[in-house]
Amino acid sequence: MRKKRCRYCREWYQPHRQTHRREKACKKPSCRRQRRCQALRAWRSKNPNYDDNRGADHREWRKKHRGYWRAYRAAHPVYEKRNRVLQRQRDGKRRNLANRNDWNSLHREKLTRIRVLDMLANRNDCRMERKRVTEEICRYLDWSWLLAKRNDSDRR
Repeated sequence: MRKKRCRYCREWYQPHRQTHRREKACKKPSCRRQRRCQALRAWRSKNPNYDDNRGADHREWRKKHRGYWRAYRAAHPVYEKRNRVLQRQRDGKRRNLANRNDWNSLHREKLTRIRVLDMLANRNDCRMERKRVTEEICRYLDWSWLLAKRNDSDRR
């Protein structure tokens, strides 16, 4: 059987003899991950309402079966304990992504940079410096808006 070229890393590989016609990527994890992501994107573009419909189905089921999870957890204490441990780990990972102190120092640093540029602009009365101050303020506002949006989504 002939070798094929991987779509992602562009290296030659020996395809599997039974699935060689459909294979598009080699066996490297990074290439397979890219292939899965591409396939998922294509599927989602063909089925744009899938998540909405699925969410509606889940909500409907929860309405019909109120108290199901409370009863399940009461009947399965091992499941509840394991879930709490895993949830603590997930929460810890989320918290460690960005330490609050780091964000505060980043805010301070950005605001200080804006003040310094503003003072330079006042001292030199240079239009170029004023433009840089404006750009820096816009960057800060965009950044803080994205940060607030991310924090809101993390809380939900």
